[in-house]
Amino acid sequence: MRGAVRVGYGALLLALLAPPPGARAQPTIALDPYAGVNWATDLRLKAQFHDHTHTNETRISAYDDAGYNVVSMFNYSGNYLLGYAWTERRWPPEDWMDPEFLATLQNVDFFIPSAEEVAYAHLTSPFLTIFIDRWDPVTFPVQQPWQYTSTQEGIDLIATLGGLPILAHPWGPPGASLPLERYHALEVHNGFGLGQFLEGGSPSDLSLDLPVFWDLVLSEVRRVFGVAVNDWWGPWRTSGPAEAIDSGKTIVMSHAATLADFRDAFERGAMFAVRDVGITKDQYPAIAFIVTTATSISIATPDTVTWIADGVAIATGITLPLSLVPQSAHYVRAEVSNADGSIVFTQPFFLEQFCGDVTDDGVVDGLDVDAYRAFLASPTGAPFPPAGTRKCTVLNPPVGCDLLDAMVLRRAVESPGLAPGIAPVCEAANL
Repeated sequence: MRGAVRVGYGALLLALLAPPPGARAQPTIALDPYAGVNWATDLRLKAQFHDHTHTNETRISAYDDAGYNVVSMFNYSGNYLLGYAWTERRWPPEDWMDPEFLATLQNVDFFIPSAEEVAYAHLTSPFLTIFIDRWDPVTFPVQQPWQYTSTQEGIDLIATLGGLPILAHPWGPPGASLPLERYHALEVHNGFGLGQFLEGGSPSDLSLDLPVFWDLVLSEVRRVFGVAVNDWWGPWRTSGPAEAIDSGKTIVMSHAATLADFRDAFERGAMFAVRDVGITKDQYPAIAFIVTTATSISIATPDTVTWIADGVAIATGITLPLSLVPQSAHYVRAEVSNADGSIVFTQPFFLEQFCGDVTDDGVVDGLDVDAYRAFLASPTGAPFPPAGTRKCTVLNPPVGCDLLDAMVLRRAVESPGLAPGIAPVCEAANL
């Protein structure tokens, strides 16, 4: 599967680079997740971030036979109230699986340390090598460094200890999940939701809720990537609708087949989330490469491309002129689909519309207020980064970065909206 591209394009690159006619003022791409990809040499590693493989040789062999290069060592974990949850981190692989079995794998290059953290709202914890747990105040009167007491605390703990937290299946009403912050990615397809629907266990395909929630999160000026997962519906499953089996996978554009390179690509968002609902698997839409310029984004594919900005479909076709993107948009992403209903989700291209984001971290929050105060106290001792300098004016007319801007930014962060009569230059300041 590595490096497989089922179509060739050659001179199409020249056509993709052609400027669109009638271009007008458009947003600027602040973060292109594919900027560091070498489309000619990077490996397309097929990865599974969420399926209950345990350390089961039969299930892992099925993933190997299905052409996966990267598989998570994975089960429920970290809740002392659940007798089936892991009570230790199962890592490294050679400590938990027979080395002779590992030597038989033909496609799996390496494993990811991970688990489904089930203490509160479910999270997955790729790259975390330390066991974490729901705090049990009876056994531990004092909360330990590896224990947590809420979903948000779990997210922060995973990140602090070296993992990259993923929000697992955030379907249903978004009220409980939307306030969560600082996770790296969320699931945009989950095979369990699709399987439950096709088997009659659910009146709707809950997996379809996930891209909708992703758009809500992205529209709140958060840099969150998307993954697709199987979740009990991996290639090892022997019964159930074929559309749901092995329907969630993530293709990571890695410089090399190592855990370090894979993590680097995952952190950058150099990947595609795949909803693979074909009867025959791995016939999902093909993307040979992506080209971004100052005026457009283009995807080399023979399949259907739909462009989405802030949750609204704004265009179709392989090339999106940025002049078509609303000036208030925070991001644009693409869904590439084919005749059998499979979809490849690109990662979001984040747009430079984050007025007030003077720390240039993709979020307008209290850290920006603190940075503004430090800047005003000592402009030379605590300067903004270059991108922050472009984002520090939040008022019309833009007359500089001064105390009034800082006051308005603070009000925007601490209240539902700006005070009457204050007009933000761009929407991100009006939180």
